[in-house]
Amino acid sequence: GVGTAIMGARTYAQSLAHPERMLAGVRNIVLSATEMEVPSGIEVEFYAGDLGKLVERIRKEDERDIYV
Repeated sequence: GVGTAIMGARTYAQSLAHPERMLAGVRNIVLSATEMEVPSGIEVEFYAGDLGKLVERIRKEDERDIYV
């Protein structure tokens, strides 16, 4: 199953308008240097950096799938 969802800032902003679309129960990583609102009950991390290093870090922390 999916353990982490990675999305861009625009997709995340659209998800904020429709919180039922957010992936609850997984870690959501938003590719953005700017932090945004985080809905209650949703795990969100904002990340700006090397994507290869991000995926490497996720793989070390969690063997489940990554949804992009």
